[in-house]
Amino acid sequence: MHTMIIRQRGERADADAAREISNQLGIAGITASIAVSRGIKGIDEAEKFFMPDLVNLHSPYLLEGMQQAKAAINQAVKNNVKIRAVGDYDCDGVCSAAILHKMLAKLGADFSVYLPDRFTDGYGLNPQIVQKAYEDGVGMIITADNGISAVSAAALAEKYGISLVITDHHIGPEELPPADAIVNPALESSEYPFKGLCGASVAMKLSQALCDWSFSELRELVAIAAVATIADVVPLEGENRIIASLGIEYIRQGENIGLQQLVKVCKSQSALSSSFISFQLAPRINAAGRLESAGIALSLLLSESEDRAKALATALDELNLKRQQEEDSIIEAAISAIEQNGLHKQHRILFVLLEEAHEGVIGIAAGRIAEKYSRPCAVVCESSGIYKGSARSVPGIDLYSILQRAASCFTAFGGHPQAAGFSLEKESFAEAAIKANEAAEEFGLSLNPSASCFYDIEASLSQISFKSVSELEKMAPFGLGNPKPSLLIENVSLRNKKAIGKMKNHASMEAVSDGHSISVIAYNMASELTELAPHMPVDLIASAEINTFRGETSLQLDAKAIVSHISCPDDYYNSLHKLFHYSVDSQPGFYPSEYDSLPLENALSLGIKQGALFIVYGKEAFMRCIRYFAHNNTPHSIYYGELANAASDNAVLLANPIGSASVNANTAYFLDPPCFYGIDEGLLGCIRNPVFIESMPYRIQASITRTTIAHIYKHAKLVDALGGNAGEFVRFLNTKLESKIDLFSLYASLDVMAELGFLSYSSMEGKLKVSLVDSPEQKNIYSSKIMLELIGDRAIETAPQ
Repeated sequence: MHTMIIRQRGERADADAAREISNQLGIAGITASIAVSRGIKGIDEAEKFFMPDLVNLHSPYLLEGMQQAKAAINQAVKNNVKIRAVGDYDCDGVCSAAILHKMLAKLGADFSVYLPDRFTDGYGLNPQIVQKAYEDGVGMIITADNGISAVSAAALAEKYGISLVITDHHIGPEELPPADAIVNPALESSEYPFKGLCGASVAMKLSQALCDWSFSELRELVAIAAVATIADVVPLEGENRIIASLGIEYIRQGENIGLQQLVKVCKSQSALSSSFISFQLAPRINAAGRLESAGIALSLLLSESEDRAKALATALDELNLKRQQEEDSIIEAAISAIEQNGLHKQHRILFVLLEEAHEGVIGIAAGRIAEKYSRPCAVVCESSGIYKGSARSVPGIDLYSILQRAASCFTAFGGHPQAAGFSLEKESFAEAAIKANEAAEEFGLSLNPSASCFYDIEASLSQISFKSVSELEKMAPFGLGNPKPSLLIENVSLRNKKAIGKMKNHASMEAVSDGHSISVIAYNMASELTELAPHMPVDLIASAEINTFRGETSLQLDAKAIVSHISCPDDYYNSLHKLFHYSVDSQPGFYPSEYDSLPLENALSLGIKQGALFIVYGKEAFMRCIRYFAHNNTPHSIYYGELANAASDNAVLLANPIGSASVNANTAYFLDPPCFYGIDEGLLGCIRNPVFIESMPYRIQASITRTTIAHIYKHAKLVDALGGNAGEFVRFLNTKLESKIDLFSLYASLDVMAELGFLSYSSMEGKLKVSLVDSPEQKNIYSSKIMLELIGDRAIETAPQ
């Protein structure tokens, strides 16, 4: 099967905090747990998250430069100065321009709107656009979604005496362009409370300041800004969540005629959502600028006639179909070139040359290819005698830093960690590919990369119901920063598997576990599933949804990953329990404040070549190591607590070392921070070259609460009936609990109760024996030293110099 790294997103939820939010706001526990794991703290934050309101938008005057922008524009309007708003040809740029158009019309300004042409102008404000404005008698330019890097264009505007107001959201150069005002939350000097606005939202802020819109008057602008927010893939948190959530509702209510008609022309059975905007509306708006003129999309957003809007929406729909055909053709040609030349077997970053490809869609194609091969990809085409490339990365890989190593080959270059664009002379193509791949190797990229798949919370099939899935929808809209919740469902069987779709590349099946079953759809996984043995248990990462087909409603799992089930050994939990007791009675250790930036899998790849020792603490990192070894057929030995005689030709993994753990190693990779106090100095003293990898500590305490302990106590008498099998007892408890526990949580909870005199227990050779104390004295569990150690995070000290 395709290599898949299973990773937990965010921290494990604090069960008490999740329970409080669930009780106070009437939200399902699983939904509250995911919200807490994503950083929602307290009832106030939870209310703002689950109940977005325009009243919670920040004042536009908190944006640096807003007062100066307002004064300059008002003065220009008062003096009848010709104003030109300059947007961009993508969805955010078009939406930004539409908002400025509505603002300037409201002010009664003498104005025009200019959208650059992708093929003749290139991106954003440039000297040619300024020159044309000067020739047209324009006295002020207002940019939207661009301008922060337009230093030469701004200098020309200054020379011609054209006032310049820049509104943008991109990170700018060290030397900012000369302007009357710059409004940009991403500026280093900006103290605006939220940095993640898209260009259209910044334009909306400007219009708020100038027009003093009421909340009811702001609804149409919020609808337009919502489309840009989702299309531009900015984080859907803070103000962006308010704009996206309410904007979707305002689109549904028909606040903008153009968007209303565009929804209709899509002819989709899907409900209006962030996903609908991402895959239906935004591509149609973008298609105009990719293939022809972005002005078509702008006219749609500004249309006040249903007939006119319908005609424009139809035109965009036809352009989008043409864009899809171009895109499919490019992707097919690129995959053919990659496979025929074996590029995916030789290169860590793919450079694909398709001279006749359409410049407007090579970026989309690069993203699809990067996803298919789980590595960065650059698609390059010929344009006006030179090569132009668009590159896309995969999560966790800093594409911009890699391509910077090849910057000497480029005549133009820009971007960010996940996407970049460049131009180069034809003769420099091969050199650029070589330099980028050399850099990729230095960054630890593998020739056999693994795709990461994130989950939010562990769940069982029994927890997935119409009610729980409906509750999860309260977290919408979904997108960057707030992805659709993914569940890790372990140890399930798959039955009735069959390939579906025109190309038979998708699959449908049933997931079965403990008497429960749910249908599963797995897009583009049909070939991978054939590699699974018929009755092999698997782990699923999937989002849960309510599916309606031909009038029938059912629950369905949308699989993101299906991997062979590998159980976490009991020895891991036992060693974690021993480490905890050692830590309680020992002096605090430390974990360095500076880490190596290598992803864990890259560290494993490098460490195996070096014959290094790997040290791991948390279950999440431990299981990633086990999966890595299994996928790569890596000979390995696993030790718990202390190191015995390891085979020299094997990778050696040491879980939860105690004290010096009999270690004597030249190089050791610490793959994650310890679950408890820190690394013992005695252990570090045995390693000549320790390497620390940045990773999230495993938060054990999330599963141990007053409720958990009471639940274990209530059912403790069942241990004997289960033959003293601790694993079976845990499985029984998890059928009754909303949050899952593991063997460590069981033992630690028993420790707390034993300390407080509620019971005594022993665990010998896998057999658990529990004896309840008759009429125990009532005590607060938080009077337990062990409980306090479990729920309190002890400060991590910086390594001594």
